[in-house]
Amino acid sequence: MGVQIRSSVVLPNLPTLIVCLFSIDLPRITFQGGCVVGKQILVLAKSWKEGGFCIAGPEVICRSDGTRSLSANWVRPVHPKNDGQMTGPISTVFCNQVSVLDIIRLDEPEHVPSQVQPENWRVAVRPFSRESRFTRIELLHSLAKRSGSIWSDSQTARDDQVSAATAEASGRSLMLVAPENLVFSLRLQECQYGLKQRISVSFTHEGRYYTGIPVTDPAVCRVYKNQFPRTPGQVLECALHNGDRYWLTLSLSPRWKDGNHYILAAAVVDYTGYLNRTYG
Repeated sequence: MGVQIRSSVVLPNLPTLIVCLFSIDLPRITFQGGCVVGKQILVLAKSWKEGGFCIAGPEVICRSDGTRSLSANWVRPVHPKNDGQMTGPISTVFCNQVSVLDIIRLDEPEHVPSQVQPENWRVAVRPFSRESRFTRIELLHSLAKRSGSIWSDSQTARDDQVSAATAEASGRSLMLVAPENLVFSLRLQECQYGLKQRISVSFTHEGRYYTGIPVTDPAVCRVYKNQFPRTPGQVLECALHNGDRYWLTLSLSPRWKDGNHYILAAAVVDYTGYLNRTYG
């Protein structure tokens, strides 16, 4: 068993398409000539994936009176992979200027749902453009409250592991949750080409404790990049400055080689927005 070291990081100057269940009014914005063409989403996930990024978020609906509303329909833009699966990442070239809490527009997306990831939309070679910055962060409380239970499977050995049958029955692969007792674990993993930095998160949600959920959010990786233990086998446990005042965007991966799907912490969303503005 590895050595555990507890610490706390202080950030400087921290001041199947899913049916739409509800909407949240966003600030009034008037578009020239009416609503913009294409599909808009609020980015609530920017996650490392196969040399690129997985970008995802709830759809932003433009109303005829010029206001916008946030729906419960999640959208994940994807590119086709070499094997034909519609689960490919978006190139870093298009994602470097996009961060969590941006509103982006997808031009002429094509719905390509899979049984486990009904939120997937195929996008063009140039996948999206940045529209604006979302500032009404407090509205995300309503979205998180309606997420319900996190995927869990009594037939698997780990909290992040979900069998194919359970994943296929869930009808969704993205959600925003409000965790409690949020703790990040940092460790070095010995790999074929040297040591890799690994971050996982543990938390409580709806009375159940989850541990060992891999974190793939580049913002969190940047926060902790110089905090890792120096030797494999040690585990450094850290808490962000604002404690539990963060949301987690959780994503369910495509089927892995072992036949299971895996829960990933695809984004950590700061109640103040500081983490995402500064490190996103």
